[in-house]
Amino acid sequence: LKVYGVPLSQPVRSVVWALLQKQEVFQFQISVPGANSRIGSRNEGFLAKTKGRTGVVPVLEDGLVCISECPAILSYLCETRPSLSDLYAKSGTPEKAYIDSYMHWHHTNTRMLSKIVRPHLRPELKSSQEDEELARSVLQSLDEGWLKDSPYVATENYSIADILAYEEVVQ
Repeated sequence: LKVYGVPLSQPVRSVVWALLQKQEVFQFQISVPGANSRIGSRNEGFLAKTKGRTGVVPVLEDGLVCISECPAILSYLCETRPSLSDLYAKSGTPEKAYIDSYMHWHHTNTRMLSKIVRPHLRPELKSSQEDEELARSVLQSLDEGWLKDSPYVATENYSIADILAYEEVVQ
């Protein structure tokens, strides 16, 4: 099991955190997003792993399986590793539907919180008033919607949805 990415990446940290919490053995390979260097996510070797489908991190390599996108990786790990199975509800249940619903919402909502952090990491990437308004809206949706009736994002138990939310909000 090998995870490609950089520690500054919230999606990479979500995958690594889940694996560490459940004491899964894995290798971590630094892959710099957007770089063409030998350790970059745009070099031929990295792109070959994903058959050119993506040049983003994280990427998970598990034998012949090589997938990207953090929610897909977390789902895969929960479905293939017994130690992580308690982080994802059983197929066909409302709980799994709620976790999946959050993970899809996450892509275009909670992930956008990174826009207000970017200028602190890369000063050439400025944030705007719109980015700050979006961040407020996302945090309000988390607080008044997803977390309204439970301390957990999507279900009554801690799940991969919570790991995804945590990494974005903490950053």
